[in-house]
Amino acid sequence: MAYKDRPPLTNEDGDVRELTEADLLWFVDARDFGGFWEAQAFVQEREAFFSAAEVCGIERDVFLPLSPGKPGFLERAAEMLEGLAKSARHAAE
Repeated sequence: MAYKDRPPLTNEDGDVRELTEADLLWFVDARDFGGFWEAQAFVQEREAFFSAAEVCGIERDVFLPLSPGKPGFLERAAEMLEGLAKSARHAAE
């Protein structure tokens, strides 16, 4: 199921649905980033990255294997995309 198609975590009554493994991969633990403000900055940077990726037609779920809620995600995502670009250039030769 694509990220945008996931049901909300709570229903109209405020009941929380059962979380899936995919849900847990998106969560950010502030302790992993050194505190609340650092985690907040990461979430904002990650959201900007996802927005840019979606403009290019790349869905968020493509990045799930890269642990999007953990430190170093943006670097891992950049390496993945650079590798893809390199492969595409090689295939085009």
